[in-house]
Amino acid sequence: RTIPVRLAERAKIILLAAQGKTDKEIGADLAIWRGTVARWRGRFLADGVSGIERDETRPGRKPKISARKVKTVVALTTQQRPDNATHWSTRSMAA
Repeated sequence: RTIPVRLAERAKIILLAAQGKTDKEIGADLAIWRGTVARWRGRFLADGVSGIERDETRPGRKPKISARKVKTVVALTTQQRPDNATHWSTRSMAA
């Protein structure tokens, strides 16, 4: 009851594989995609138990604003004051 469901499912995949079942059979037994079964079997073969304990990191979303543009905006807002104002607002920065 204290083991996360994901880890328990991954352990079931490994145990069924040890019994000689194919990815397709394991996927059908556990109602999951056979590609998922293949992924966790591969990680177990490569890294042992530690390979199934954690998900791999994901790259995340690509930034909408380039690093060059961010650098320019930061430089402008920290080193200049807007016309007719004492400080920058979000609207004046956007403009």
